[in-house]
Amino acid sequence: MMTWVYEVKRTGKPWEAQILLNGKHAGELRAGKGYTFILESVDGSGWRLTNHVHGERRPFSMRTERITSVKRRPDGDSEFLVKNHLFEHDGKFYLLGGTPVDSSRSETLLGRRYIVRIDGFPYKRIEDIDELTMSRLIHHRGTVVGEISGLGLQSHQVKIGKELAGIGLVLAACSYLMYSTG
Repeated sequence: MMTWVYEVKRTGKPWEAQILLNGKHAGELRAGKGYTFILESVDGSGWRLTNHVHGERRPFSMRTERITSVKRRPDGDSEFLVKNHLFEHDGKFYLLGGTPVDSSRSETLLGRRYIVRIDGFPYKRIEDIDELTMSRLIHHRGTVVGEISGLGLQSHQVKIGKELAGIGLVLAACSYLMYSTG
């Protein structure tokens, strides 16, 4: 199984970081204007990241907007959304910090966190999920598709498989900001 390992290393203030992919430079993270962050990949692609999701600032939530060029205005596309640890990619829902199917919640409280896929989820869009369901999701078990470690330390690591490879850089940046910068 092919694994992509993103390592986010703090370079200054908590929101200033370098992102490595399998040991090679992949991008930079820095503060933007008005409580936003800018993610720029080595190929010049850029994203504006914020925790302002669905009209309010939310913990463990992040929304990205694609920037055609880091020096230009964003096009306004909400490209990736994490709300209360939950995100959708390619028609499937995933949970950051979820519990693997074959373990108990108490086994995952300290140390490594898992990214799990929620199979058979009855919703099609995050916006359709009610608050009660959203609050209970953190206890949901799912199929492990990645793992997160180094939470809150100088280095933050996100390991993912092929299933999430297309959003790996953005996912690593969002995860770092949600878990390491408070």
